Amino acid sequence: MKRKMILLAGIFVFGFISNINAQQAADSLATPTIADVMNHRVEQGETVMLICKKYLVQPKDVYAINPSAVNGISPNTILHIPVDKSLISRKELENRLKPKKRALTANR
Repeated sequence: MKRKMILLAGIFVFGFISNINAQQAADSLATPTIADVMNHRVEQGETVMLICKKYLVQPKDVYAINPSAVNGISPNTILHIPVDKSLISRKELENRLKPKKRALTANR
């Protein structure tokens, strides 16, 4: 009987410690680090939704880092954007952010 109690106590302690470690790992993955954040200068006509589409992020993540953006954004505001480097490469992100060249068409 004493062995069973010791065994159960050991399983309980192991499970409790494993749960704490798993929660800490999940928290560290959910919180972006400085290296995972880019600055974005808001241009005329941009919305948080458009900016999120450019960077492939969720608005809730942008609002978490920029709480004042909940009240609205204005041109020349700097937003900190969390970037998940596993989803998109730096070069691909830079290409996505370049202004698109408009094709010149001749009117006939």
